[in-house]
Amino acid sequence: MQIRTWTSLVLLVAGLILSSVTAASADSPVPVTPAPPLATSPQLCLVRSPEDGWLPVRTVPRGALLQRLINGTLVNIIRIDRVSDVRGYPWAYVTDRTGKSIGWVFENYLACG
Repeated sequence: MQIRTWTSLVLLVAGLILSSVTAASADSPVPVTPAPPLATSPQLCLVRSPEDGWLPVRTVPRGALLQRLINGTLVNIIRIDRVSDVRGYPWAYVTDRTGKSIGWVFENYLACG
């Protein structure tokens, strides 16, 4: 009899927790930025910025600075965008080797293949 009571109590608590999490999710939606569409296949590249040895990483092509990648860093190109840059320069959306998103970089400073 104790096992049934314990199981019922656990199920009741789990149901309350699940319903409160669902309600909180519906009341306060978290904005999600969709990942850019994948290229045909990720391409492994090496950062080779000629200026100061650092490649700026941006939120969008020509957008706000997120971080900098040092020369020699390996990245995967996921998408190349020539439309977002008003000058028509190619920008690449890159991830690290594990697939974690990094951001947008100027593609001409990547050595690929």
